[in-house]
Amino acid sequence: MQYKLKKLIFALLTFFFTLFVFLNTYEVVFNKDIIFADSIRKVAAQVTINSAIKDFATKNLTDEINASASLDTMDHLEVPALNVRLHIEESRKIDGQWYERPGTMHYVGLNKNQHDATIDYLLYGTQSWRTVTEPNRLEKGMAVDVYDGSNAASSFVITDKKTLPIGQSLLVNKSEVRQIVLVIENPKENIYYGFSLELKK
Repeated sequence: MQYKLKKLIFALLTFFFTLFVFLNTYEVVFNKDIIFADSIRKVAAQVTINSAIKDFATKNLTDEINASASLDTMDHLEVPALNVRLHIEESRKIDGQWYERPGTMHYVGLNKNQHDATIDYLLYGTQSWRTVTEPNRLEKGMAVDVYDGSNAASSFVITDKKTLPIGQSLLVNKSEVRQIVLVIENPKENIYYGFSLELKK
């Protein structure tokens, strides 16, 4: 009897573990939010992302803006001064809400020029040991290298830094060069760090 009980417990544990793995895989592959899975989670800084998208849609894009490097397949970014490397994936949106895979940054194209090339981007993610443990250490003047899928790098520099309550819009000065808006949220403290990165001339 005791042997059968052990087999039953083992079978149940195996079943629930397999179900958990399946639900998490389903979330990632089909971009669906499943209650009992945690492979993707809804971002807290919804207002911040939406306001940045709306704000940058009005940026005046000229032919002088350098868009020679395609960032439509961002792979990762590096901050050499802090020895930080962040994995980047395309953004996830479910039922009008922004989602993320924990430990990953996600990119959103903000605008396109007359040649249909995306110029500026927004990157969003959550502060953690798998991304940036101390976003407050990112400072103006620091170099940030963004790599695409073919491992080609574009060099940016941090030109603006703000710490704001989640729910408050992030407004950054629009540059005459290519920009990346970087948002790293900390839902536990109800704040986010917002940065403006400009392409090095």
